[in-house]
Amino acid sequence: MKHETSPFAATLTTTLLLAVCQGPGKAVATENAHPSSMPKSPTTEVAFPEGYRDTFTNYLSLDRVQNPDQVIRLFANDTALRGPDENDELPFGSVIVGEVYKAKLDADGEVMVSGLGRRIRDELVLIAVMERGEGLGQGHAAELRNGHWEFAAYKPDGSVANKNLDTCRSCHAPLVESDHLFSLDHLRKEWATQDSKSQPIASTAAARGKQAFQGTCTACHQVGPSAINRTGPVLNGVVGRRAGTFAGFDYSEDLTSAGESGLTWDETTLFEWLAGPSELLKSHLGDPKARSKMPVSIEDPSTRRDLIAYLSTLSKDSRDR
Repeated sequence: MKHETSPFAATLTTTLLLAVCQGPGKAVATENAHPSSMPKSPTTEVAFPEGYRDTFTNYLSLDRVQNPDQVIRLFANDTALRGPDENDELPFGSVIVGEVYKAKLDADGEVMVSGLGRRIRDELVLIAVMERGEGLGQGHAAELRNGHWEFAAYKPDGSVANKNLDTCRSCHAPLVESDHLFSLDHLRKEWATQDSKSQPIASTAAARGKQAFQGTCTACHQVGPSAINRTGPVLNGVVGRRAGTFAGFDYSEDLTSAGESGLTWDETTLFEWLAGPSELLKSHLGDPKARSKMPVSIEDPSTRRDLIAYLSTLSKDSRDR
């Protein structure tokens, strides 16, 4: 299951990956390969990670501190999620992707925020990539080297973006103790999460969430290997899924429109959805008349967190772990 880290640390005031890329794995053919058929960013050896949204984990989403009108989402491939090697560094083949979005603006040109005070994503403007591999980035001047990390920047269509990558290199280079990553602490949390997924569900948030799900959600939703659509869609693999896209379910027009405009179920959006489905659609679409078919909302924040923790354990291949 591609899991997303909690939004409740998303008020960070630290700058993350892409700190200087201003403005606008499995996903790579092999973890250390750089196929010549893939576009290359200027003066870099890092290829565009095709299919990363389907195969990487979105471990952090937040408002960009250094840009008041942008939102960023960070993804890591499975190699990066294995945890550090014997040198306490990410393994070779680790890839980190940062999606930079413009924030949605209202009619007066002001940044719109959700009910949680978070900016609402609008247009994707840049995809930045960091990859760690033996020998990567070693041809740069000493002050621009980031261990064995190298950088690239791409447009949303996967073509090369004309960015000065030396600015990125110089910003990350001093971060020796955190393996040249601003978001290492969040990756550590993800490592712990991945480790816990190899164990049966215990007395954790996921266990509480499973109980809450069985008591509140099963009248409309099914999960597990034999799940089918009912009043609500199947929820296997819902975390990381584009809203309104599970095959065979008749979604409302507003939810379908929200998905088409980029609404994706991560821990932030699910937290808001469970608090008030129609309110989230109104906020995302900028339409006060938007409505959801879902008749249930969960007032208690702790229960919402527990439900999301449980949903995060449900893989796309329908196994309830």
